[in-house]
Amino acid sequence: MLVLLGAIQAQNWQEIQTILPETSSEDQGLGRSVAIDGDYAVVGVSGSLTKEQNHAYIFHRTTETHWEKVAKLSALEGTSDNNFGYSVSIYGDVVVVGASTAEGSKKGKGAAYIFEKPEGGWTDMNGGKKLTASDGENDDHFGCSVSIYKDLIIVGAYGKNMFRGAAYLFQKPENGWDSMTETAKLTPSNGKKFGLFGNSVSISENAAIVGSIMNSDSPHGIAYLFEKPENGWTNMTETAKLTSANGLSDDFFGHSVAIYEEVAIVGAHLTDHESQNMSHIGAAYLFEKPESGWEDMTETVKLSASDPKAEAYFGISVQILDDIAIIGAHGDSDNGYHSGAAYLFKKQGESWTTAIETEKLMASHEGKYQFLGRSVAISPDYAFVGAIDENNSEGSHSVSIFKNKASGVEPFTPQRIRLYPNPTDGLTHFEFIPQKVENLIITDMMGKIVFTRKEVQRKEQIDLSGLNKGLYFVRANSGDNLFTTKIIKQ
Repeated sequence: MLVLLGAIQAQNWQEIQTILPETSSEDQGLGRSVAIDGDYAVVGVSGSLTKEQNHAYIFHRTTETHWEKVAKLSALEGTSDNNFGYSVSIYGDVVVVGASTAEGSKKGKGAAYIFEKPEGGWTDMNGGKKLTASDGENDDHFGCSVSIYKDLIIVGAYGKNMFRGAAYLFQKPENGWDSMTETAKLTPSNGKKFGLFGNSVSISENAAIVGSIMNSDSPHGIAYLFEKPENGWTNMTETAKLTSANGLSDDFFGHSVAIYEEVAIVGAHLTDHESQNMSHIGAAYLFEKPESGWEDMTETVKLSASDPKAEAYFGISVQILDDIAIIGAHGDSDNGYHSGAAYLFKKQGESWTTAIETEKLMASHEGKYQFLGRSVAISPDYAFVGAIDENNSEGSHSVSIFKNKASGVEPFTPQRIRLYPNPTDGLTHFEFIPQKVENLIITDMMGKIVFTRKEVQRKEQIDLSGLNKGLYFVRANSGDNLFTTKIIKQ
């Protein structure tokens, strides 16, 4: 196991935009949660400082350097203290928002809400499909954490059963998302009172990870890995327990978690640096799935900031995508006392064991009590980093957007068609940005239609192996708009 203290490389990520509260009363709590997928992002506005109804905003990328707010989401029975927006997640055209203290018929029972993008595009929505636990009780805090991947949603409820906690899985019904109770309930095999299992959750194709920041079996915390059974998700305990090799009591290991394919990352923001007598510098732990499958294990590698500081709280938030990990440190003071920061780590070669820290993201303006890094989200080209002081109305409430200058983002157009490979010899990936199209037509050079399909999803694979070699024209209709491109069959 290796502790990483790699040197920071040349700055490739640049802050391009800051999202600020529009009014002092409505948007206090802006940035409590963030999530991004493609050209859309969601930002939660939640917390006790929000005097109006808690809500979430949808942002859409309109140019390479600008994201525009296009919709406001809220709960039909929303209040200023239901914590709607405490957690958010987005996948494609679906957004999930947690409301961890939504009352309903029971105080603090909690709920999560599903919002689907209308055919005409995102617009203000008040309502959403409501997800609840079949065994919901007072103070469950269902919705404290949420995550969506394809047709699966996971929701944490750290207060369940005397704060032992639970997590609930929801599988999309054949007829589409609707208000519903869980498909399966996930619990730890060694759950303890006040273990806070479900404080953090994340889900991928066939696995889910759930954090538990306190457990008498491992007082520094445990992250539980659940693998999808062959017959589908069902009520179950964990497949494996993930722990830190050198963890100390009250590290809060598991406060933040994320999983991507066969790699999981776990934050422990209260980790101390004993040799340098620094408290709460924080750490993050990365786990790669063994060849034999997930099993009880300690970390593959420990990630640490190259410039550790007391009370930096590195690991308060984590996210991972492909070969990039982003880790929040909202107590970092390089840009002013507790101004905050986020760190990027990049995988080198085939394994994360040789990963290096490549960037430190900070706000372009100096100022104390910004707490940048309280929430983080990453895509190949952009990072959203939330800055929120949940205990001080004079603190910062904002989101900084960073762009990867080295990513080679394609010149932006409101709608475009991406094809690959091109030229193709058969199976071709079609991606329609930002939304699905109503009608897809492919013609040859003489104008003869050789392929047609209606209601094509945003991302699809289409087999063109039956076409003769040559140049073809692709046309796609979305509403009143027509978009064209070319493809070569070889």
